[in-house]
Amino acid sequence: MAYDRYAAICHPLLYGQMMTRQLCGGLVWASWGLGFLDALINTLMAWNLDFCEARVMPHFSCELPSLFSLSCSDVSANFAVLLGSTLLHALGTFLLVFFSYTRIVSTILSISSTTGRSKAFSTCSSHLTT
Repeated sequence: MAYDRYAAICHPLLYGQMMTRQLCGGLVWASWGLGFLDALINTLMAWNLDFCEARVMPHFSCELPSLFSLSCSDVSANFAVLLGSTLLHALGTFLLVFFSYTRIVSTILSISSTTGRSKAFSTCSSHLTT
């Protein structure tokens, strides 16, 4: 049954042909590269923050928003960059997932047999719902 569900999804989507080793590697490098660039930009901007007195951070982890409240310098530019990068990452992720599932649903709808469509939708329903 597990193989049947796997075959029902992966055969119409041609996953093995589309996801080559080079494409997978490119996606990994792009993800790591964008994450590193984002962290570098936010870290360099936080480097210029001034802290007037020693304070205790009320958090376990040292995240940028926690540093903003401790700084006595203007953090509006830092906050704008952090907000912009967060929105950019969220929008980019949403669009990639949306277009990916749009292609999956259109591929499933192109399956000629009703039984095949039903099997594919039952397998993907939990992912599509999430």
